Amino acid sequence: MTESSKKISLNANELLEVLGPLEKKIMQIVWKRKETSTHDVLGELKKKRDIAMTTVSSTLNRLYDKKLLKRRTDKGLRGLCYYYSPLLKKEEFDSLITSRVVDKLLKDFREPTTAYFIEELAKSDPEKLQELRKKIDEALKGYEPQ
Repeated sequence: MTESSKKISLNANELLEVLGPLEKKIMQIVWKRKETSTHDVLGELKKKRDIAMTTVSSTLNRLYDKKLLKRRTDKGLRGLCYYYSPLLKKEEFDSLITSRVVDKLLKDFREPTTAYFIEELAKSDPEKLQELRKKIDEALKGYEPQ
């Protein structure tokens, strides 16, 4: 990374955010509980902050619309009650997001992305870089450059 590139004001965390802060907290609750109601999510969130039921409900609906949650309806003491559960395990979600981000980076910025991965592995984990080299050599067997 060059000195001038360090000065650019791009917050990588914001640039690559997939879920907002509240969406993340709610997904963590749902992943932990496997299935949960709007009211239970509200109760969990209220332990740490003041938050309205409508905010929790609309955020759960947004996550449902994004196809991150499935929803079932049941009659409760207060009337109609929604129960949410994750469509993907946390590990599956993380893997999916990682592959989509890396695919996009390789599509739009192939050379700098590849160079960055190699440089970072050389600095942080040279053994992993050697493993990668073996995989590359194996993948290139039988390949004739044109």
